[in-house]
Amino acid sequence: MKQLFCQIKSLVFCVDLPRSFVRHDCCLSCLKLLLLMKVAWWKMKGLRITTRRLSNGSIIIALHGFVDSYTSGKFKQAIDRLFKLRIYNLLIDLSQVSYLGCAATSIFLSAWSAVKNNNGDLVLVRPRPQVKELFDLLGFSRMFTIKKDIPSAISLFKSA
Repeated sequence: MKQLFCQIKSLVFCVDLPRSFVRHDCCLSCLKLLLLMKVAWWKMKGLRITTRRLSNGSIIIALHGFVDSYTSGKFKQAIDRLFKLRIYNLLIDLSQVSYLGCAATSIFLSAWSAVKNNNGDLVLVRPRPQVKELFDLLGFSRMFTIKKDIPSAISLFKSA
């Protein structure tokens, strides 16, 4: 097996391919195929969401994987279920999010609006550098409370 690497915007793609499949290391078509295969693999990997209720009634939502147009519906459903239960104090752990797409940003905005309209709070925790950079570019860093660790985020809810 031959491993090919391609670095794009601080994300490293790595796929194992049979040596007979890759004719030239520098072959542009091989790199294009590599990128297509990796994107397809990420979409299959998808998004996993776990939730945990804290003793103060707030919820930690941990996102794992890709939040893009294919997986954002799952994220929206999880948020909407909590709102139906009238839970408006949310802590969203982003430490395992490798990609955040446009669809996800609109979900964050609508969730922030719903939380604020119901006297709740939404705290984002441990975003990876590329996700934090996106939040900075969109101005979300001024809108959302972003914490570097879960205990400091939880302490915000205890004081509320």
